[in-house]
Order: sequence, then structure tokens, then C-alpha cells
Amino acid sequence: MHTASGILNASHRQASLNYGQLHKLTQMMTRDSSEVLRMFRHMVFNVYARNRDDHAKNHAFLMTADGRWRLSPACDLTFSNGPAGEHSADVAGNGRTPGLREIMTVAKAASISERDAKDVVDQVRSAIGLWPKFAKEVSKPRISELDRILNGRGRA
Repeated sequence: MHTASGILNASHRQASLNYGQLHKLTQMMTRDSSEVLRMFRHMVFNVYARNRDDHAKNHAFLMTADGRWRLSPACDLTFSNGPAGEHSADVAGNGRTPGLREIMTVAKAASISERDAKDVVDQVRSAIGLWPKFAKEVSKPRISELDRILNGRGRA
């Protein structure tokens, strides 16, 4: 296993990478467009689930038995306002309020088709919309608060 932080000697204690760089790193490490699409899905999840704890050490690659690199499963997934209310890894220059415009900008730069990108966005947003059904252990006021934030109006 090797983290983006370790590969690029990038700090995980401060914002040091953006998602454009993470997509390029994924392409370079894996040489596989399906892995780049997986990184895109991680980014979309982090944007819409408000996981702003997306620093360089929370993106990693695993080497398979035959010596090929693959993107690791997403890790450290949590609702997080991030440092100073921003993502550690910005999305097309926007760390505070990235939305569909910035997501699609990253998709285009990563050679992800508009159709594939929109499919991922729709899938992720649908899944996040269902989260209260899986939040039985969370108090009702907290569910309401997070539902308002995660599925609030006016967001991309």
C-alpha cells in the first residue's frame, strides 16, 4: 500500500493536493480508466456526503500479486467540515462549496465522459438521499440536521 501523500511527498496535515492531481496520479499509477472513474466516484462521494477529510493520506493504492497498482477502497469516510470549513483536496479550485460545475470540470480534465460522470453523480446523490434509512443509531435531531445539510436545496 502506498498513499498519495507518500508517493508525492505531499503533506497530509495541510491542503496539498487537489482532485485533478489525484485523478492524474490514479491514471499514472494504474494505467486504467476504470480506476480513474473509481477515484472520480470517491471525489463525488466526498463532495455530496461532505467528507472534507480528504487529505493526501486518505487516498491510497494497493499493489496486486502480479505487481499492478489499484486504487484502494475508500477509507476514513465521515461527515467532516474539514479544516476551516473546506475540503483538504479542492475540486477544480473550489474547496468550500464545490458542486456539479466543478465536478464536471474535473471529469472533463480526467477524460471521463459527461454521461459516465453524470451517472456517477446521480448514483452517489441517490445513495446519500437514502442515508436516514440507515441511521437508526443517530438521534432524530442529528438526522434532521445532517439531512438538511446533505440534501439541502440550492446545492449542485
